[in-house]
Amino acid sequence: PRVFKCIAIQDLDTLPEVGSGVDFSDCEIPTQLSSEIECYGWLPPYALNAGGVVTMSEDAWLAINGFSNDYEGWGGEDDDLRFRLGQMGLLQGTCG
Repeated sequence: PRVFKCIAIQDLDTLPEVGSGVDFSDCEIPTQLSSEIECYGWLPPYALNAGGVVTMSEDAWLAINGFSNDYEGWGGEDDDLRFRLGQMGLLQGTCG
């Protein structure tokens, strides 16, 4: 079986800025690397946002059972991700 140190997931409309020094290899805890986007004044769209670019260990990804298959199209998957990270005690802070 393949074993990954870090799993990185992203919303298609958010990427780290070139030269921002984002470290995709450090994923001891689930970390939101990119949530601020220009159309929101370089702020997260809302305080409890868990979208953007997120890294986590394979153990954390398995603990939350990855992304739900209940979502199709745009919206909701990042809120569900935040909820499940919280349910598993994997949230270390908030941005609001």
